[in-house]
Amino acid sequence: MNILKKIYPFLYSFFSHSDEKGEYSSGYWQGLTRKKITEICSGRSGRILEIGLGAGMLLSKLASQNPQRLVYGIDTNIDFCNYVADKSRNLRLENMRILTQDAYKLAFKDGVFETVICVNFIYNIATLKELKRLLEELGRVCKRSGSLIFEFRNARNPFFVLKYKFAACYDSTLKGLTLRCHKLEEIEQLLKEVGLAVARKETLGLPFLKMFAPIIIIEAKKS
Repeated sequence: MNILKKIYPFLYSFFSHSDEKGEYSSGYWQGLTRKKITEICSGRSGRILEIGLGAGMLLSKLASQNPQRLVYGIDTNIDFCNYVADKSRNLRLENMRILTQDAYKLAFKDGVFETVICVNFIYNIATLKELKRLLEELGRVCKRSGSLIFEFRNARNPFFVLKYKFAACYDSTLKGLTLRCHKLEEIEQLLKEVGLAVARKETLGLPFLKMFAPIIIIEAKKS
């Protein structure tokens, strides 16, 4: 087990995208997801909110790509917020707004964002009840004409199921964090329960076997 924990950080760094190496949450699938979300948001208008900004890799890309849009990022970790704030100043991204907030109790009025993004976050939520609370809150701050964009690890993909089941054997950074996959139908049911409907669905990996794709990206709108 100790050998696995020594090898894993090397493999994690090796497969990380070149422009993200060394950053928190810089893994291969995380980077691939950020790239796809950036493509989806290209050319859109209005305010963007990212939930759980981490090291700000997605947020800085969105701000750079959309200089005319205000891009907000929130996280409960003040160290992350300070780090990303410094990054925005160094990159001269004046359209970035960094705030320390709880994703489940956002300090925003109803319907103020055209786009709300939640990436590399849901797999750390322990229960469907908590996930429903999160989706409900994110839907609240999203405009009726706007979009909630998020992704989840597919419970029908054996790689991620096994990877997460044995994560404690190779990843010493977890420190009690939950790793969970979901089925598409349970996500769709939660969205329905909180008044949101799937408007767009994309998969990452296994293009010819989408049912077993590692990652599923959802764009939802108020129904």
